[in-house]
Amino acid sequence: MSTSEAVRSDGLVAAVQEAHQRIKSLLNEVAADDDGRREVFDELADTVAAHEAAEQQVVHPLTERADEKDDVVVAVVDEEQEGEQVLGQLKDMGVDDPRFDETFAQFREAVLKHATHEETNEHPILERTLSPETSRQAAEKFRAAQTVG
Repeated sequence: MSTSEAVRSDGLVAAVQEAHQRIKSLLNEVAADDDGRREVFDELADTVAAHEAAEQQVVHPLTERADEKDDVVVAVVDEEQEGEQVLGQLKDMGVDDPRFDETFAQFREAVLKHATHEETNEHPILERTLSPETSRQAAEKFRAAQTVG
């Protein structure tokens, strides 16, 4: 059974994984270098920033409470901070900068690795420890927090 099949469809992990799919789609669109790249990159930057803020507000605190060692949260937060720095560099560069493609490729790889890290290390903790009701409530908070950004 895949991770996505194992999660409750109305729960927090499903909400986060939906957001990950949207981010992956936007990453692919920017990498395709088509017309409208600037607009897609701007949407990606806004989406990633709102997503990470929502994770830091809703998801990671729940994982911290469940993970006695806090190792998982420390690792994903470190990855997020590095990603925020590179995203800032990309925004400053702009899509027409000759260095954009190489820097974006590194950013894309790091984001995909980060999402996989969360899905394989953090999400199972949440699935195992959150009650269905707590997970549903957290999913609502997570989705609302993403729209605020």
